[in-house]
This record gives sequence, structure tokens and C-alpha cells, in this order.
Amino acid sequence: MVQDSKSLISSVGFLPLLLKGFQPPTEPFEPDGEWEQTYRTFIVGMLSQPHREWNCAPAGTIQIKRTPKQDGTFTLQVNVVANQGIERHGRGFDRIEAQIVCRNDQFASLISWQRLSWLLTPEKQKAEIGDLGMVVVAKMGGKVKNEQVTLQMQGRERKLKVHTPLTCDWAMIDVVQRLAKSGAKKALQFSMLEELEFLRPNQRLYLREPMEIEVEGQKFRWQRFEQFGDGVLPWTYCLDENNRLILAFSAMKAILLART
Repeated sequence: MVQDSKSLISSVGFLPLLLKGFQPPTEPFEPDGEWEQTYRTFIVGMLSQPHREWNCAPAGTIQIKRTPKQDGTFTLQVNVVANQGIERHGRGFDRIEAQIVCRNDQFASLISWQRLSWLLTPEKQKAEIGDLGMVVVAKMGGKVKNEQVTLQMQGRERKLKVHTPLTCDWAMIDVVQRLAKSGAKKALQFSMLEELEFLRPNQRLYLREPMEIEVEGQKFRWQRFEQFGDGVLPWTYCLDENNRLILAFSAMKAILLART
């Protein structure tokens, strides 16, 4: 059974705005190998009355590079830029760089990571205060061993217990791509560190029916997964026939593969 575009657009009406003029990639893709992808991020939602129109505002980019290692693990190098004035909130930063080491299992289970976060000026220059030069807002890292998570930030440690495999939101791009390739249909249960900092337990990932949508005469047909869990809005992941993540969205945010 395929979810058609009429029922889909009625529930997530921002998709025609997001996909207008989008040209999907056609080249082969290997989720298990080395790859680098860039996604544009958007804030989505329904505008207030009286117009009640859908809105889709650009919010930045996410660059992610996967590199397999000889010991059977792999690294994810993540670079996030959020437009100022859109995603500025209490726990957010304008720029994040992360280096993540993961197990090569179906969860991309975390082993260790380092994350730097800092502010940018409106001209996208590194912010400076006095003689301090670049102001690093937060430098943090972590590791997982025997179900114990150790978070390190500004010289302090915080320990957490997890009883399911632990991944992070950025690694979900890798998870769904390799899961689609494997053809596995069983739901995954895991925990997640949002932005490598905030624990979101009891996550579940389900394979759903393929999704079809037509925008201005162009037809798209994608594999589809859905994620539910504590502390996060449900996410939908859409992948092409080569098991490449094209689009992911929740009720408030979306990411779309950038075409270079």
C-alpha cells in the first residue's frame, strides 16, 4: 500500500513548498561506504489566522561525512550552521562541529564523540569579545561503555545509564540509509542523544508504506520510516531507490538533500 500525495499534502502541506524545483539525484549510492552529504534545514508550520497558509523558512545547513575505519567502526563528521534569529534558543548555537565514532551496527551505536559550539556574527564571522578571540560557547565530549554514558563539558562530568543501544539524531541519517539497504522490516528500539547532549529514551523506528507525492507534475516515490519516542516529535524519513536519505521532517522542522 502506498501513501498517496493527496492524503500526504493534507497532513503536511509544506511539502509542495519544500520540493518545488527539487531535482533528485540519480547516481548510485553506497550507505555502507564513505560518503558526504549536505542537507538544507527548514522551519515549517502553519501560519496564524486569517490566512492559515503553510510556511517553510530556510534555517541553515547540516553537512555530514561518513568514513569507515579499519577496526570496523566508522566516524561521522558533522557541521551544523543555523541561521541567526531562527534557531536561536536557550540550548541552541549558531555553529556546531562534531566528530563521532560509531559501531558499525544497525543503530550506529555511539562509542565516543567531541563537539564544539560557537556563535557567528551576522556576517558569519566568528564572534569576538575583547582579546579572547573566537568565543567557544561550549566544548564537550562523551563516551559509552557497558551501558554507562559519560558526558564531559567544561571540566565537569555527568553519567547516565542506558539499557538500549544509544545513537544520536545526526547518526539517524546513517541508520535509516543502511537499514533501507538491508531490507530489514523489524522495528528498532533504542535511545538517542539529541545534539550529543540531551538523552531521549524509548525511541522506536518503523518501516512504513512507500510514499508518493507529485509536485508541479514531478512525481516522487520514496521508501519511508517513522520514528517515535520520549522527548521528540515524530520524524518521517524518506529515501530514494538507492537508499539515500532525501528528506526528513517533523511537525516543526525539515531537512532536504542539497543538490550541488
